Amino acid sequence: MAWLQATYPAVIDYLAQFKDRLMPKPKGHIGGWNGRKSGSYEWYEIQDSIDYYLEFEKPKIIYPDIALNGKFTLDLNGYYIINTMYMISGLSQEQNHYLLGILNSDIFTKLFTQISSTIRGGYLRWIAQYMEKMPIPTATDDQRATLIGWVEKQLATHAELAGLEATASDRRFELKEAVAKTDKQINTLVAGLYGIDEADVALLG
Repeated sequence: MAWLQATYPAVIDYLAQFKDRLMPKPKGHIGGWNGRKSGSYEWYEIQDSIDYYLEFEKPKIIYPDIALNGKFTLDLNGYYIINTMYMISGLSQEQNHYLLGILNSDIFTKLFTQISSTIRGGYLRWIAQYMEKMPIPTATDDQRATLIGWVEKQLATHAELAGLEATASDRRFELKEAVAKTDKQINTLVAGLYGIDEADVALLG
């Protein structure tokens, strides 16, 4: 508490006005608490009245509310979401990788532009109101395995790129070319899963 007060006094001052509501209530209290997660926590930390807090600690796909295109990221470290972001959790590793391939494809973004509202600069609103309307295509076992393989390759390549970001290594250029090539393969496969050919893609803009 002392560290947080010294480091983020404005945050504590803001939360203090809601202290009575944030304090855990006795079990059975109306509108209150049904037990508290184990451990030692301050009054301003997440209580079990937020019954989905464990979902944050699971592997999950996270994405921002506002973006020009799909910005879906796989979190395996149990990060808590900050700012206005959303998550998809409770899936297996295979399901996460398949879904990442679909969601991050150019085809998905092009289809999403047909239903999403936009704000200044052409930014799309990646909110449930629109996301829940987007169909996720099925695939044969071979198509699914291929897409998952490419996604796993992209994840490994991006991880290597991140490690070289502050260097002048020529390897970065090789990796960026590899990312672009795999992106193209993924886009072609996903377009096929949606039953869209190259002419249709051009019409989507």
